[in-house]
Parts: sequence; structure tokens; C-alpha cells
Amino acid sequence: MHFSSKQLVPLMTLDGQELEEACGYPIMAVRRGDFYRLLRDTFVARGGVFSPGCAIESLRMEGGQVEVTLTGKPGFLTIDQVFAADGIGSTFREQLLPNTHRQYAGYVAWRGMVPERDLPSDIAAVYDDSIVYYVYANSHILLYPIPGVDGAV
Repeated sequence: MHFSSKQLVPLMTLDGQELEEACGYPIMAVRRGDFYRLLRDTFVARGGVFSPGCAIESLRMEGGQVEVTLTGKPGFLTIDQVFAADGIGSTFREQLLPNTHRQYAGYVAWRGMVPERDLPSDIAAVYDDSIVYYVYANSHILLYPIPGVDGAV
């Protein structure tokens, strides 16, 4: 694959307010890893117990608390809050909102990744601390750096 800086020419630069006016809604971008760490660390700092890999078999609201049964564990836990990040096929969401179903949005999201080391330096510089965002009829394109596990790009 060949990249050329001549292929990436910004047509305009928009601040947050201009972007909201152009798109008709506010747009905020946060790297997933940063967002995940913020939620996890805040939850734990407030006394929450972080238990990755636990599968929720069932849950039930009972007097302002939640009774949770975990797959493969006897009995249930009675807790104040549940924070579940189990993705698009969320069993948590299905149990909490049984009448809510996924619905095709009318477009397909494509994702491709190129290792930064494979990009020429002039192309990599375009993405340094920025997001390239293009809006067109019924869709949009985002180009951005994805950090590694340690947060480095």
C-alpha cells in the first residue's frame, strides 16, 4: 500500500462548536482505552469491585439493590450497582431491557488498521494528536491513531 501526503489535504478545520453546527449534533471523541480506564478507576476509587471476565447469568432489581447471579458460581450477590461492559451482544442489556432489540442502522462500519511503522513520516504527522473526520450522506469516515495497551501511539 502506498501513501502520499498529497492524498490527505484538510479542506477545513472545525472547532467543537463548528463541528456540531456542521453535523447537527455534538461530537466528542475519547480513546476507548482512556475511557475504560477512567470508568474502571473511578468505580474502584468509590469502593466498587472490578471483576473482569465475570459472566452475568441473571440479575434482578430488589428494593434499590441488584441481585446478580454469575455463571458457574453458586448463589447470588446483592450489590448496589452493576457496571457491565459486555459489548454489542450484551446479556446484561437483554435482561435489563428485554423489549429493546438491536436494529440495523442503515450502514456498515468498516475498520482497517495500518501499523504506524508502515506509514511514511509525512502521513503519520497528519494523524499526530488529531482525528480526521469526513461526513457524507448517511455515513461518515474517521481516521485516527489507536494507542497500544500502555497508551502509547
